[in-house]
Amino acid sequence: MNQDAFDRALVELSARLPAYFRRRVSDAAVVEDLTQETLLKAFRGRGALREAARIEAWVYGIAHHTLVDHYRHRPPSTTLCHHLPHEHAADRSDVQAVLIASARCYLETLPSAYRDPVYLAEYEGFAHSEVADRLGLSLAATKSRVRRGKIMVRELMEAHCEFEYDVLGNIIGYQVRCDPGRSESCK
Repeated sequence: MNQDAFDRALVELSARLPAYFRRRVSDAAVVEDLTQETLLKAFRGRGALREAARIEAWVYGIAHHTLVDHYRHRPPSTTLCHHLPHEHAADRSDVQAVLIASARCYLETLPSAYRDPVYLAEYEGFAHSEVADRLGLSLAATKSRVRRGKIMVRELMEAHCEFEYDVLGNIIGYQVRCDPGRSESCK
């Protein structure tokens, strides 16, 4: 690609780059800085462009990496933590205790082929190989039944409760779902 064609393509893309950054950054000054930085990198690196027909993808790749660098070098925001309510260990343990008790109740409703392996592995703390020996099953069958039993318990719990998760995927709250077949109101 000759220099004039490259310059024309870069000028055309320079009109569209701010929209790319505005969808990802709210500060107009930062959008302008990122656009200029991307154009500068593209201009300086024009020798690295291998296929002239792919200049748009090449420039947007530079824009993506410029944006990643922007977020990587930005200091972490601390304002969010001041506005969040503090979670107490007692609250987490209360939720955890209720969930464990509920899971055990739902486990009791499963057929023994699934209930027993899950109970021995999760509540009694036996290794899968020990569970297999106790129940006279192969190790593969034991692992499969433990997994399927846990899935069954989870599905039963999700059918009766709506869970709230933290950013790490831990359950931090729950709400009992109303059973449409019951005549009294849910509380």
